[in-house]
Amino acid sequence: MNRSTMRTVLLAGAALLLCVQVLSAQDFSPPDDLTAFWDRYHAAKLEDDEKKMDELVKKDTQAAIDCLDIMLDELCSKDRAELRGEVRPLAWSLDRVEHGERFIERVRLVLDMDMNQRGSRRRAILEQNQAMEKLAQADEDRSDSGWAEVLTDLARIEQTFRQLGDREQVINLLSQQAAIEHRRGRLWEEAVLLKKLVAEGDQLSYRDELVDLSRLTLQDLIASGIDPDKEKPADLPEGAPVGEAPVPEGGGRTLTSWAPGSAEQEFQLEPVDPKKGLDGFLLPTFHPFEQYQLWPFTQVEGEGPVDFDNVRAVVFEPDSRRWVLGRPGIQKFTLDTDGDGKVDVEFSPSTTPSRVDVPSPDGGDPYPLWVCILSDREKMFGVETNYAPTQGYARLRFCPGRYYEGKGLGTTWKVFDTNMDGILGPAIDNADDLVTDYDPDEHVVWYDTDSAIVGKAKKAVPLSSVMQVGDAWYRTEFEPKSGKVKARELSLATGLVKLDMNLKTTPSHVIVQEVGGKLEGAFFDILPDKRGGTTELPVGSYQIVSGRLTAGKKTSLDQVRMYQGRAQPFTVEKDQTVVVPLGAPFDVTFKTTQVGDQRILDTLTLHVYGRGGEEYAAFFDDPLQLEVEVRDAEGHKIDKGKTRIAGLEEWQNAGSATDKVLWFPTKYPVDNPRKEALEFKVTQKAHNILGGPFESEWIR
Repeated sequence: MNRSTMRTVLLAGAALLLCVQVLSAQDFSPPDDLTAFWDRYHAAKLEDDEKKMDELVKKDTQAAIDCLDIMLDELCSKDRAELRGEVRPLAWSLDRVEHGERFIERVRLVLDMDMNQRGSRRRAILEQNQAMEKLAQADEDRSDSGWAEVLTDLARIEQTFRQLGDREQVINLLSQQAAIEHRRGRLWEEAVLLKKLVAEGDQLSYRDELVDLSRLTLQDLIASGIDPDKEKPADLPEGAPVGEAPVPEGGGRTLTSWAPGSAEQEFQLEPVDPKKGLDGFLLPTFHPFEQYQLWPFTQVEGEGPVDFDNVRAVVFEPDSRRWVLGRPGIQKFTLDTDGDGKVDVEFSPSTTPSRVDVPSPDGGDPYPLWVCILSDREKMFGVETNYAPTQGYARLRFCPGRYYEGKGLGTTWKVFDTNMDGILGPAIDNADDLVTDYDPDEHVVWYDTDSAIVGKAKKAVPLSSVMQVGDAWYRTEFEPKSGKVKARELSLATGLVKLDMNLKTTPSHVIVQEVGGKLEGAFFDILPDKRGGTTELPVGSYQIVSGRLTAGKKTSLDQVRMYQGRAQPFTVEKDQTVVVPLGAPFDVTFKTTQVGDQRILDTLTLHVYGRGGEEYAAFFDDPLQLEVEVRDAEGHKIDKGKTRIAGLEEWQNAGSATDKVLWFPTKYPVDNPRKEALEFKVTQKAHNILGGPFESEWIR
């Protein structure tokens, strides 16, 4: 199961198969948000292109699951041959992508039912939807009677699915019931339900992360003296406060493993607007304040108006409002911050960054936004480009100039909006850096987090649901609008992480996310204070989600990004040390295309992976310079040469690739009038930031 699907399962309380929609009687017409996926997938299916089907499913797995569930629900309402012909291939594709049998088992179960059974299944799913609505209200009210009512409903629905033989839904319903009992503080009852869930999971023909997570939770409860095979402990209070389960000796593993005697603390963060912006802070961001050429930009045609921050997938929205950008002159810009169509601030930026104080629509302190425009002799990658504003088009670079400061837990906190969404809080999942070629099989994935400098630390660490202050661990919650921070000390079992790095330049950060489901929202920097040292982490399963390497300073700063790539999760065990490899040797992949009488190595499709599977991308301001060898189908080498750094000519003739062509070496063409099956191989001894060597396989 991929990360997106797993997150959906966990955050929704494992409530799968809740999608009930009425479809056209003529054919499958998905809702608007699924139409784009379905049209592309169905076209590939009609062409019998299994590889393309799998690529599309891998790219948008949740959309594929939603389509499958909608069609299965329709089949429960009316048996239609055309839908039976659609659900099987889609389920097979999902299972190939997920490396399991979950979805074809789901399909077989429904298709083997008679229409009375299918009707029962459909009604049970509708009832489950209604129970989830009641649960949301009970959660909002913190109502024990409301929770008890939902438990009764779910237990009844569970029995329906048991009679239908739908083990997947039985597991989901047991998980929902266990989660409610945890909310109620009835931990022995939670353990009883988890035991049933694990027993059902052991009968599945595929691995289920929800079952694995439940097994770990059950083990923790048993270790704390709450054993479902024994009588309920007499000293265990009925309806104890949520999360007050005894913590196992040596520390717990969850967000509610509270330290003995701990209590929630609160402290306030206040905005700070330094006169020189955020210069001097070492932050886990790909947009450092000191290097304005790496700032994000917003674009406007003519006079506008347009939405501000209209290039990134993430949108900068202070006060949770979308700004509107206008341009009444070639180098004159305006912002409307409240959407009333009136100008709230006007400014004329230059090629040197300057600060604009943007009025708050609520009458609060103005927001300090640093801006600049590009020049007609903008030097990037050794090339003098011209991105200066014209009558018809302009780009405006920008960077926030505010952080938030407060005192809490006995120390000073400086908190930064490093993912640039305008608020403090959740990390953001990204899948396009606007530079690296999009490839369904090998596309970039990373997380942007907000960050904090705690105490006298020299650099910021990711803002996280779990943060270390001194030797203690705290559950932390940041309220985006009020600036209030809530924290309570945890007692967590921990282990150590040691980076085995073979990199010329030490990264500034290597960020990992806890993906085992025990510490939801937890992100940590695993780069040790001293090279060769170790980093303490809570016990759990972790995935590299981002990193950053730099050379130089200020406007001479170069940077390479680190992404998840092919890196697999690693496990931190209690009192053990896990070694995580990074860096050289580097594996390079690319694509080749036949254009006319030439076979071309398309360098815009380059991907670079370290020996731990991590990916390196967006090489600024020093692209790779690759040695190239070419051989024919018989293995005879027919060409040898070297790519070069793209120049002004390539930039001017790049068309839609103008923004990315300078980030890569030039394409490498080889004459191939007979259209033979040529193979290419690339190597490079070393890179200014990463070191080396780099080498690819022979690629056709």
